[in-house]
Amino acid sequence: MISAADVPATVSSGAPSTDARPRILFLARSCNIHGMLAELIRRSDTYYCPANSNQALPAGTQLFTLRAAYKMREKLRAGEYDLVISSFIGDTLWRREVSWWRNGWKVARKLMTRPESLGPDLVPWMLKGTDVPLAVFDWEDNLIIPRRNWGLLERATCYFKTQTPRNPYKAFLFQDVRNDCLFNIVREKRYRDWAHKLRPLSLGVTPPEGTETIEPQHIEKTTDVFFAGAMGYAWEREVGRHKLAKLRDEGYRIDLHCITPGVPSLPQDEFLRRCSQAWLVWSPEGAGWDCMRHYWAPLIGSVPLMNHPDTHRYMPLTDGINGLYYAVEGDDIQRVVRMALQDKEKLRAMAAAGRDFVLQYHTHARLADYLIAETLRTAKAPATSP
Repeated sequence: MISAADVPATVSSGAPSTDARPRILFLARSCNIHGMLAELIRRSDTYYCPANSNQALPAGTQLFTLRAAYKMREKLRAGEYDLVISSFIGDTLWRREVSWWRNGWKVARKLMTRPESLGPDLVPWMLKGTDVPLAVFDWEDNLIIPRRNWGLLERATCYFKTQTPRNPYKAFLFQDVRNDCLFNIVREKRYRDWAHKLRPLSLGVTPPEGTETIEPQHIEKTTDVFFAGAMGYAWEREVGRHKLAKLRDEGYRIDLHCITPGVPSLPQDEFLRRCSQAWLVWSPEGAGWDCMRHYWAPLIGSVPLMNHPDTHRYMPLTDGINGLYYAVEGDDIQRVVRMALQDKEKLRAMAAAGRDFVLQYHTHARLADYLIAETLRTAKAPATSP
């Protein structure tokens, strides 16, 4: 796999195109990583596949239709695109545990009322008979790749996932009748082949204007640890806040904004201000381990404090260099906080290193370039046996 440092600002596919940039077709759907969606749209001919009529078309996109699918298929067969990018499939079209009648009714209803939502489902059909590379972008907050995405995975050149298990075979657990056992998975060739297609990708950030000029050594620090985030669905957040509260009792300046039904989220400018004023920003896992807070913290001059991951990460922050990690067991978070706050100058240096690292690897512009370059590189690489 190439390093993100090798990704140029403009990526050439080597295809006989009059433009130096690859010609890209993107099948997009609603995405909570807005910056990444915008960067991929900027680089592509984009067809948007809304799940419902309430979703407005993002700027720079066209509405996906079945007629457009036929035209795209012809263009792909004519070699008019160098790469296809598809969002993952969010809604299962055909459930094995449901009757044929109910599945058939669901498919018919989608075709009649929401055909524009079927874009990612039809990508393998559109690519049939071509060798155009396919990149799949999966930002779902779990380690499993649901069976509904196996058609995309089978056709994919690379499958980019923001929450990728360290053991890639675990991405296929519990999706088939024999997949409740990891040893059954590793014995099947198709899963070995699919595992080689998986690529980790971070959630990343889009830096607000002026972020690049922040100088961490000049930011006044008023708190030791800051956290703002939702509670109720992440065990480590529930447990960890009580451990941090004990540090407050010892005299440490702990600023916790725990979002609950009665406590709203902070406006972004307030969130960033309080992040920048803290020596450490607690960034525990939520629905998935990766979190935008991991990258917001160093971007605005603080050091992220993260629990050890259970994922395979893309260009991870390094403990003691540009981030801090703690074990969820026992009181390790308290130990790490106490030790870190003994050397404030080192924390300023770590924050500066972290900011540079995020700007180099984890902005959405850099991640979009990496996704494109890695897929085209993999498509050209000679086939190797797993």
